[in-house]
Amino acid sequence: MIAVLILLIFVSSVNTQSCTYDELTLDDGATHTDKSACKEITCSGGETSEKFIGCLIEGVCLPFGEYKNDIETCKKTTCLQKGNGYTFNTTLYGCTDSNDVCHPGGTTWEWNTCFTIGCRVTSEHTAEEYLVKAGCLYNGKCMDIGQPFKSSKSDCLTYECTETNKTYGLKLVDEKCKINGTCYDLGQEFEVDCFKYKCSKVDGNHTAELVDSGCSVNGQCKPSGQTWTEECTKYTCDKGTTDVLEQQCKSGDKCYTEGESWTEGDYKYTCSINETHSKISGVKVSSATGVCTHNGIDRKVGEIWKENCFTMTCNQNYSMALPDGCQVQSESCMPVGQTKYSVAITDIKCNYQNGETDECVDDGWKTKEGCAIKTCKVDKDTNSWKFESSLQCRWKDECVPEGEIRLVKSCMQYQCEIFKKHGKDTSQMKKKGKIGCSIKGGELLKIDNSETKNLNGCVGEGSYFKIHKRKKCAVFKCNLKGKNKWKTEKLKTYEITDLQTLINGNINC
Repeated sequence: MIAVLILLIFVSSVNTQSCTYDELTLDDGATHTDKSACKEITCSGGETSEKFIGCLIEGVCLPFGEYKNDIETCKKTTCLQKGNGYTFNTTLYGCTDSNDVCHPGGTTWEWNTCFTIGCRVTSEHTAEEYLVKAGCLYNGKCMDIGQPFKSSKSDCLTYECTETNKTYGLKLVDEKCKINGTCYDLGQEFEVDCFKYKCSKVDGNHTAELVDSGCSVNGQCKPSGQTWTEECTKYTCDKGTTDVLEQQCKSGDKCYTEGESWTEGDYKYTCSINETHSKISGVKVSSATGVCTHNGIDRKVGEIWKENCFTMTCNQNYSMALPDGCQVQSESCMPVGQTKYSVAITDIKCNYQNGETDECVDDGWKTKEGCAIKTCKVDKDTNSWKFESSLQCRWKDECVPEGEIRLVKSCMQYQCEIFKKHGKDTSQMKKKGKIGCSIKGGELLKIDNSETKNLNGCVGEGSYFKIHKRKKCAVFKCNLKGKNKWKTEKLKTYEITDLQTLINGNINC
């Protein structure tokens, strides 16, 4: 009986033996998972047994069958059980770009704005990149292949993105000249402000080449070679210059040639033309006999009246002693016993015909007819008046006095000249040469030569200016290249820096 009891106690003590693992006590039959070692610990009969439950990677337990992706190398590591231990299976799962960034297979990414790259895994150990989409980079935007678009410098230039042997570039497919906001085809002729131009390409630049020049007259364009008559003067257009072919005197609605005379009422007029003027002189016809009889009207002695801008009086102070008589009564021959009284002129003005209205104007009064200035001239010694005309030059819609200068947008200056041609006065705006560089739309920065000035958007040699266009800015210098040949040269970055130091300020360009 005692022996049986001792045996039972021994067996019981054996079946309840525990285990110790890493300072941890495990009951008999208990298990413990140690993730730091990636193992499972089992206590049996006082002894521990170990088995791997996964792979230990850099201190981390990766269970069997699971994997880990390395985004730096684009490699996929899978944990596999091998016998009582483990092993790794490493394969590629994507592509690594030039920036060492991993892109999984089947994904795409952008490179250099205009290129889309894709990744495909071809085997366990190889992966390759392929081109999904490509284009041309222009002003920060991507243009598709075959897509036409307008140039940022001019909407008259059209480019297209092309590809040749995997090389991508821009091709100019349509080029035109842009003048005053309008596009013109190469070779096309067009007119602007009475000038005929042709769209041409010179040294790679699109420009308007001057073909012919007309004449602007009262807002109308006269082609070169055309003749016309205005205010009794015959003109012709000679390549932008208005020449006088023939000049006559105008009275009312009639024209009179040089030396021609005509009578209106009690006045006789004569047309005379000198080197620069045409003029009409008027002389009073002698009065009638006896008392003052004028235009069939008897005027009493002392009576005052006005007629055709003349103030007249019948005054006995102007009586004339006559012969004893004449057989034939005439202007200077009176019957015996009669007294001749003359009509005295006390005031003289010029008779100016303004349309259908006659106006009496004072000596020195001026008016403009076309590009001729008519001036009233009164001669009290001869009791006559006349209109003298002085010629000026036509320039667009204005008349320019002799010697005055006008500028065009290109800084070319023209001067009014009056000269004789075919014996007649001729006016011409003659080209005198450029005075500098145009800075239209720009801002003057500095003038090196103190003798040059900023005149109507034109600056001389050594001047610096900047131009903003389409959010871009450039700095230029005006230089004289030979006689009247001006050129604007764009400054480089280091030259702009030197200029800022020179003017002691920021150009902000």
